[in-house]
Amino acid sequence: MTSGSPEVGQHGTTGRQRPEGEEIETPVAAREARLVLGAREQSLLLPLLRDVAQALAETRAGADYRALLDEVEAGAVAAGRLPTLENFLEMGLQTGRFRARFGALGEDALVRLFHQTPRGSLIATAADEVNRALVSLAGQVIERIELSARGPAGFTLTIETDRCHLTLYLDPNGARIHDVELAV
Repeated sequence: MTSGSPEVGQHGTTGRQRPEGEEIETPVAAREARLVLGAREQSLLLPLLRDVAQALAETRAGADYRALLDEVEAGAVAAGRLPTLENFLEMGLQTGRFRARFGALGEDALVRLFHQTPRGSLIATAADEVNRALVSLAGQVIERIELSARGPAGFTLTIETDRCHLTLYLDPNGARIHDVELAV
């Protein structure tokens, strides 16, 4: 297995918060799957995870982060711990903390790691789908491009060409195609 490559499938977790004590029913293979980390990823994650685990030491979240810290130190994160890793990566990426601490290259390494988690993989796949739709516009005459607010954290990007009308949603869950109309 290569460094940083996932052993868990893209739909290994749902990303939703579970009530305390609720078990996730997954196949044995998914429960035993893990995300293997390289030395670079470990060196980036460990100092921040230590800080978080220490700051939250007397809480349930602190116990979760301590368990995640132990797995990162061992070089692999089990599927059951991936939601905690996803939340940690999302928090650090969205707040800019990773870039501030490690610079652009460190942040890029952690973005690549996030894309190997189930939730990150879904976001990356959605971006790939949007890019395929945008590539299909090549050679068309763009008649209108409009970005409009769609709630407190979302936007709609509308692109009209001489041959189609494409609407994209952009929000914290990623970018996705909302509507495509082709001229006949």
